[in-house]
Amino acid sequence: MPESFWIAVIAVAGTIAGYIVSIFQSNKQHEHQKELELMQRNWEIQDRERDYQLSVRQRRWDQAEQFISAMTQDFHQFRKNAIFLVNADPNSDMKDQVFEFAYWQKYIDESVFQHGPVIGVLSTSYYDLESSWNKMEQAWQNMAYHYQFLYEQKVLRVENIDNPQEMLQAIYDVYGSYNEGLKQFIIQIDKIRQNSFQVEEKI
Repeated sequence: MPESFWIAVIAVAGTIAGYIVSIFQSNKQHEHQKELELMQRNWEIQDRERDYQLSVRQRRWDQAEQFISAMTQDFHQFRKNAIFLVNADPNSDMKDQVFEFAYWQKYIDESVFQHGPVIGVLSTSYYDLESSWNKMEQAWQNMAYHYQFLYEQKVLRVENIDNPQEMLQAIYDVYGSYNEGLKQFIIQIDKIRQNSFQVEEKI
């Protein structure tokens, strides 16, 4: 056979081989592109999930702090009202200065207790919010006990109490206990926030 025939055969074979290689490379690139797109989608999903989880935790932290702040303001007012009752003349008109105890008890039942489980969710094995919450809750109960006694004695019975200095000291002790719980709460929730942000940065 003439040499030109073999040259043509070799050229055609080279073209076919090149075409096959081109198809193989194209398929390989296509598969690689699909893998990259799949990885990208997975990363985006993970980022969205992580952002959502962090935003949920942030909302819970904010809600817990906002509630504790509101509770603390009310507790201070509760304490001032109790001190006022200790020093008040039972024969004076005190309607504008004190609340009925039923108001405070209703507030405790409807607002304070329902936040305990939420705070429990935020607690971890390393960062304990529940013990500080329980301390504040117990202080509130103790203040309610003192207030109820004072209200019944001075407002309902219109009588003085026998030991005003002891009652004032008891009120100050409860106030100190509440503040200690509040301090522990602030320290722990700050640690939870800081630790969670550090984990997010590492991811």
